[in-house]
Amino acid sequence: MQDIDELGLTRLDRKVLEYLGEVIRPLGVSSVAQAVGEDDGTIENIVEPWLLKLRLIVKTAQGRQITELGLKHMGHTSFQEMRLI
Repeated sequence: MQDIDELGLTRLDRKVLEYLGEVIRPLGVSSVAQAVGEDDGTIENIVEPWLLKLRLIVKTAQGRQITELGLKHMGHTSFQEMRLI
């Protein structure tokens, strides 16, 4: 009913993962927020902590990046598969 998946991810959480999965490179919070149509604070304070806790994304010095686990959750098998597409 509320469109929450088996990991507790909302539609917005999945939009962030999908976007990070498409670009496959670290991005700053502003870039992610703009891409999914949210403000920086929502991404940084609400979405990001849960995705980090579940290890679906990592926060690097260059920005946020999807992990192998995040890719698998979104239905991809690996970074290698994404690079071949």
